[in-house]
Amino acid sequence: MKLTWKDVTSTVFMAAIVVIYAAFLNSTTAWLISSARGTAAAVLVLGIVGGCGMSAAAEHNRRYA
Repeated sequence: MKLTWKDVTSTVFMAAIVVIYAAFLNSTTAWLISSARGTAAAVLVLGIVGGCGMSAAAEHNRRYA
């Protein structure tokens, strides 16, 4: 089983989540992630796009059904 472009995209999104969380922990002054609510919203959006939107479950189920 080889890595696909969706795997790479999901990895990039997860790395962005880690960077956002680390910036929040270091008390950043960025307008979106300076509060816990803004950080949670950014992580939620990135998680939905990178985790759910790029999942290969639909293709896997379609291929073997």
